[in-house]
Amino acid sequence: MRERKPLITEETKINIDESVFKEKAEELFVELFVNYVNDMHKSPVLEIKK
Repeated sequence: MRERKPLITEETKINIDESVFKEKAEELFVELFVNYVNDMHKSPVLEIKK
């Protein structure tokens, strides 16, 4: 059986639009912060409006 090469290696170049990356990172940060605060207070204190 033939061994498969990995699709992504250390040499793989990925072209990502920086503005899209920043927007997604900010969404994730806000979601993690809201979850952290709500877990800390054991009740929904904050919610994300979309």
